[in-house]
Amino acid sequence: MLMHDCKISVIIPVYNAEQLLRQCLDSVLQQSLPQIEILLINDASSDDSQLIIDEYLMADDRFKVIRLKQNSGVSTARNAGIKKAIGEYVIFLDADDYWGSPRMLQQLYDKVIAEQADLISFGFCRVDEAGHRNGFKVEMPSVVNLQQQDNWQIKYNVWAKLVSRKLLIDNDIRFEPSLVMGEDALFSIAVYCNASRLVTVDEVYYCYRVNQQGANLSQWNSAKLFGTVHWFLLALPLIRASALFKHRPEVLQSVITERLRMLFIKLGPMAFELLSEQEQQRFFTLWMKCLEQYDLAYFNTRFLSDPAIELYRQMLERLQKNELIGLKHFFNSEPYRQSVAGISQVVTLKQQQAFQLGQDLLQVNKPHIRCDFGGGIIVTLPMEKAHQLARQMIANQNAEITLRFNS
Repeated sequence: MLMHDCKISVIIPVYNAEQLLRQCLDSVLQQSLPQIEILLINDASSDDSQLIIDEYLMADDRFKVIRLKQNSGVSTARNAGIKKAIGEYVIFLDADDYWGSPRMLQQLYDKVIAEQADLISFGFCRVDEAGHRNGFKVEMPSVVNLQQQDNWQIKYNVWAKLVSRKLLIDNDIRFEPSLVMGEDALFSIAVYCNASRLVTVDEVYYCYRVNQQGANLSQWNSAKLFGTVHWFLLALPLIRASALFKHRPEVLQSVITERLRMLFIKLGPMAFELLSEQEQQRFFTLWMKCLEQYDLAYFNTRFLSDPAIELYRQMLERLQKNELIGLKHFFNSEPYRQSVAGISQVVTLKQQQAFQLGQDLLQVNKPHIRCDFGGGIIVTLPMEKAHQLARQMIANQNAEITLRFNS
């Protein structure tokens, strides 16, 4: 296929995905838009994934394969796909997921071309092991001029958007292989920072598999602690240098504030539990660098009460003086615990979305249930509380329902 004939490049990293790969590739083959290329990046799989790839290579010449010599991670695999792509637009698909509509690519392409947009965002659903679906639509205007409007938010899921390849190439936007977490968020922020025009569609296209047994994967460790600080140090310069930050600082400020909130409430105390004394020293030195680059006044007004602000100032003083013992006592103090106990996560759901999520939660029978409300808000609740919340969402008759969870 010639470069000017290819409308969309589909980039699919593959690593030990033999059990689910066929459903993924079949959902691409069923697309009604013929002018596509499908780039399969085999990240040194040790199972029979390559045999399945070979079958599809023989069946359709739009399939292409890139074989990495050693397992390098999803960021490196996606970057290899971007480098090889020739389509006008790029879209990502994970090998264990699939698309729910055969007209998805055609509809996305027609809309993004008609609106002359840099990217288009669409809805997705989470599919659990029993096949139950929980859909999330894009709650934004259908057309957004990013530098002129503020009624939008960054969607971090890279697989729930179609992006201009020219935007990626001209601005050298790639995934950061050194990150152990947050690589999708950093990539998405870079896309939004450099884009001018966004369109959305009110359709749930992407089917994302959720492994209920995989909740333990979210447990923190040393690599994730340092990875979060590393993400912060990469994201701040990127955001501050962008034209979008100059026009809409409040939108991007809120993005960073959410991460800083996690540093303040969760990661600081956790560092003393998980890190050696030498690692603690390095962690809080990096943490201080993050705070020095940030507008703390915005953070204070957004998340902290007046007593908590005073506690936060005390924490900064200990950081600046490198008093780790005093800092540890600070995190264990009752005033600190009381201050962060009042800091909440807030999520607002549309009536239909709340109803569907409530039904899904009632079908899960586990001692603790992981509730994913979208927008990065994931809360684990005892089963009794989760089911009580589910019944509340199902019974709601208002157009929206607002839920608040203490940190």
